[in-house]
Amino acid sequence: MAKEVLRNGMKAFAVGAAAISLAGCDALTGKADVYKMTVARAYHKLLNAEISPSGKGPFGRWEIETTGKRNELVEWTVKASRADPVCVATFKSLEAEQTRVAISCRGGDGPADGLMAKLIRTRVIEHVDATLKGRPYDHKKADDGSTAAMWPKDVIDHGNLGTAATKALEMERRMAEESRQFSRNR
Repeated sequence: MAKEVLRNGMKAFAVGAAAISLAGCDALTGKADVYKMTVARAYHKLLNAEISPSGKGPFGRWEIETTGKRNELVEWTVKASRADPVCVATFKSLEAEQTRVAISCRGGDGPADGLMAKLIRTRVIEHVDATLKGRPYDHKKADDGSTAAMWPKDVIDHGNLGTAATKALEMERRMAEESRQFSRNR
């Protein structure tokens, strides 16, 4: 009896998994970063997507400039800084008019910059997913990271809370040392 229940449960799981997979659930197949469109179409959609500087978009209140390298990448840069791009989406063409999109965001050298880069990347992934699937940007998914959770990790290791704490302590140590040297040289 127990074997039959187990066997029926396994069959139900297999049928359910197959149905979800056939229905297009990328989470099960591990292809959340793959979209059913050409690279040119993905590039065009992301390059022309509106970024809201009202605090409701992926970059909060930053005013962003979107630029790109035709069918290769789209970059989002803070307009006021003219620095390196904050985030970059790169495209890879796959078979049967499919495109893999990779998102990478940079952080600075400050203690919390790596954590900020991770947060922004999570929000940008929601922006990219919403844009390429033709749906509205979902603030809840951006905040809880549910869309980004299905994507591969960033190629840049931004660390974690421990890394941020270590950087902050090192910065404090250097400042204290500089302060001592300044006091001695008076």
